[in-house]
Amino acid sequence: MTATAESHVGRSLRRKEDPRMIAGRGRYIDDYSMTGMLHAAIVRSPEAHARITSIDTSAAASREDVVGVFTGEDLAEDFAAPMVMAWSPPGVVIVEYEPKPVVVDPEKALEEGSPLVWEQFGTNKVHEWTISGGDIDAALAEADVVVEQRLVNHRTAGGAIEARGVLAVPRTDSFTLYSSTQIPHIARYLLSLITGIPEDKLRVVAPDVGGGFGSKLQVYPEEALVLVLAKRLEQPVKWIETRSENMTNSHHGRDQINYVTLGAKRDGTLTACRARIIADLGAYQLLLTPFIPELGFPVMGGCYKFPAIDLRFEGVFTNKFCTDAIRGAGRPEGTYWIELTLDKLADELGMDRLELRRKNFIPKDEFPFTTALGITYDSGDYEGTLDKLLERFDLDAFRREQSELRERG
Repeated sequence: MTATAESHVGRSLRRKEDPRMIAGRGRYIDDYSMTGMLHAAIVRSPEAHARITSIDTSAAASREDVVGVFTGEDLAEDFAAPMVMAWSPPGVVIVEYEPKPVVVDPEKALEEGSPLVWEQFGTNKVHEWTISGGDIDAALAEADVVVEQRLVNHRTAGGAIEARGVLAVPRTDSFTLYSSTQIPHIARYLLSLITGIPEDKLRVVAPDVGGGFGSKLQVYPEEALVLVLAKRLEQPVKWIETRSENMTNSHHGRDQINYVTLGAKRDGTLTACRARIIADLGAYQLLLTPFIPELGFPVMGGCYKFPAIDLRFEGVFTNKFCTDAIRGAGRPEGTYWIELTLDKLADELGMDRLELRRKNFIPKDEFPFTTALGITYDSGDYEGTLDKLLERFDLDAFRREQSELRERG
């Protein structure tokens, strides 16, 4: 595509938002303050799986700086949908728990007799989904070399500079909710369903957001709870997430175990790609949780011509916090395992890793190209891109340095 007078393609654009931020005039959620504003805090369970046996709020309720202490039972009538969470200044509410068995390994969670995250389901498997194209069994049978490996995409967190925060402000006949969110319109719709507040009586404002990376592409319980507290107390209520809470209660990403099989001819021509992906979804399902692993399937053949591809996805409950979209949302995971397994295949064949890729790149004159999975790639020049990269990067010098550093340990 070429630039035109009406197009921004190929043009450098001056950013308009930077001067205000650089000068320190950005306005984030904790910069908002209202007259009579109250501050909410949450008691978090130290147990991964437990039954609450008692809650003692007497010490908190007797404090002069505490307006109220609320549990899920106290607020149940304020929700159109069931929610459970206890609110109070941490350390002054005594909660006793009866710990229950825990499973944190998704493969163990699939085993017979494993502790169940949700006993009513009778299984920890959330779902299973397969997609394939081409004759995978024949493609593997005709391969001269087959490599297999188990690869793990470790769990990650968004880790934005600004943690989450919410400020709910009751008006005469409506509410305004300020939230450090990536999805204010979806938040308004879902919070209306959760709280029963009509959508036309709820305004959601996303101020300047200090990073999200997918972790704020979510509607969290805290947003609904702050809104309900403001409604109940008829005062503005603010909650700001601590860094510890951000690590444990903002959704995570990745956490997949991948069993990958690649087949190839002796000359390096790829014949088959098979993968079983076990995705640790945590204990709950959030906005996109079960769909994130599958979002990567269009790129799981990479830049390469595979005559046959077979993918199986299994979502699994564990006693961890839930996963959802984080920076790439399923696609980095697929790219990770296909590229690392190609490295192993090249080593097995005794081929240069780059040459194996060159041999199997989709040629630029074959675009648009339809993969074995039926996905159409509209354009690309993978070999040309690799050539440009190598022009700017001294690969031989890097490999010499790499070898020297390995010798030094």
